[in-house]
Formats: sequence, C-alpha cells, structure tokens
Amino acid sequence: MERYLAHRIVYRGKTYPLSVLTLTTLPDGSVTVGIEPFGGETASTSFHSGTITVTDTRPPRLIFS
Repeated sequence: MERYLAHRIVYRGKTYPLSVLTLTTLPDGSVTVGIEPFGGETASTSFHSGTITVTDTRPPRLIFS
C-alpha cells in the first residue's frame, strides 16, 4: 500500500483538495485507487506540496506537479 497526502489530487476529471491518495495492490496484481479528505496524520504517508494527477491506466501512473 502506498499513501500520499497532497494539496490537490486530480483523478478522472475531479479535483480533490487536501486529500490522501491510497494505492493498494490486490493479489491478482491490479491496483485500486482510493481518495479521502485529509483527517489527520498517518504514519508512512508521503507529503507532496502540490498536485498529484492519477492516470486512468492499469496500473495507474502518478504525475507530480
């Protein structure tokens, strides 16, 4: 599991302000994308001071800007 906190996350045409992005790899190798509003600090979450754009490819790519 990978977690990122960013000022903005863009995914499927929607912008999520100050949110946490969670990428989870399933046993079959596919990756799920979860986005939730920032509610508090969690260990092992990387912070990005800007925008993370998540592509709709398999697996998803992250573009940091």
